[in-house]
Amino acid sequence: MPPYDGLGIGVERAAVVLDIGTAYTKCGFSGEPCPRFIIPSTAENLLTKKVSGLWSAAREDLPDILVDFIHHIYFRLLSVSPKDRRVVVCESLLCPKYFRQALAEVLFKHFEVPSILHLPTQQLPLYCLGVQSALVVDIGYNETTVLPFVEGIPLLGSWQSFSLGGASLQRSVSNLIMDGSTLSTPDGIKSVAVLKNGLSSKMLEDITVRTCFVRGPSDTSSTGSAAEKVATSVRYPVDDGTFILVDGVTRSQAADIMFVDDVDGNCLPRAILDAIARAPLDCRKLLAKNLVVIGGGSQLPGFQYRLLEELKSWVKTPCFSTSLSVTEFKLHENIVPANIMAWLGGAIYSYTGVLKDRSLGKDTYTERGKQLPDWTSCDPEYSAADALSWQKKRSGYSLPVPKPAT
Repeated sequence: MPPYDGLGIGVERAAVVLDIGTAYTKCGFSGEPCPRFIIPSTAENLLTKKVSGLWSAAREDLPDILVDFIHHIYFRLLSVSPKDRRVVVCESLLCPKYFRQALAEVLFKHFEVPSILHLPTQQLPLYCLGVQSALVVDIGYNETTVLPFVEGIPLLGSWQSFSLGGASLQRSVSNLIMDGSTLSTPDGIKSVAVLKNGLSSKMLEDITVRTCFVRGPSDTSSTGSAAEKVATSVRYPVDDGTFILVDGVTRSQAADIMFVDDVDGNCLPRAILDAIARAPLDCRKLLAKNLVVIGGGSQLPGFQYRLLEELKSWVKTPCFSTSLSVTEFKLHENIVPANIMAWLGGAIYSYTGVLKDRSLGKDTYTERGKQLPDWTSCDPEYSAADALSWQKKRSGYSLPVPKPAT
């Protein structure tokens, strides 16, 4: 259990913080510097032993899968009771509504948690860095999103998103391995295609993390034998005495897909510059000097250096040289690994005194017909009188009621 938890009656216990990503889920307690566990976003049925992905499950099967998944987190990993701890859910602004509703129904009805607080993943890194204005680049498993914040307010008109992420990197590694790598066996050198089970998703992820890196812009023109000089081949063990000889081209060129236009004309530097160009004029230089890159897809060695050099090159192209006068770009240094920045922001935010006031309680959830508020909704019952009453309770004095215009 988390340290310094009070043992008396009425003591507020540390909240459970969940960041349910497409590939991995981070779970832990508020006020702690890192998640307790990082586990795959899959659930195993206790009876059938069938493993199902949370985000790939059918809508009618999702509640049962979430019950097994949340049960595993509470009773096998965190070892705490869900009935006496609030829950903080870190979620993307584009999280499907059916998933939010299913998760809330499971937490309230099956596990009887006291309250839930939903926090936007893209904004949470700002709490880690102590800044209010930044352009947040979230490189997830299935997609990459770019969203600027100015004084804590998201500029939704500048939102950029495209379907390149960790899964795209793994597909790129798979294609390059099939084209140029070989399989070393006790019987000699063979083609990688002879593997019985092929290249599994888990194996591709491991190869990407262990062997690949992002080459510099000066090396992008290297091909063939010149590309082999950028990186040497390495052996990746498969079975006893069997190795995949991952060539230098695969190691150095797998991440190029993030910086080169795809069939739809999308790439990471273009998306960032488009987001800056759509922001107000007086905010563009501020955003360019406050870039925050999060997500597991950005953790390859050399990624940030390549991104800065590509931005400096792209801003000089005709499509941006006339519309953007920005010439300097700066990246914030993450205080923790990029894949847990959002979780840490949720743990910091929920450790403050606002958790109790902003959480959605079970009774309120039931009274509202099991409808969840989000960043696009406005509670019609929250009037100006309620705001003045809340201000008086918090600060000890009331604001003057504005007179109606005549």
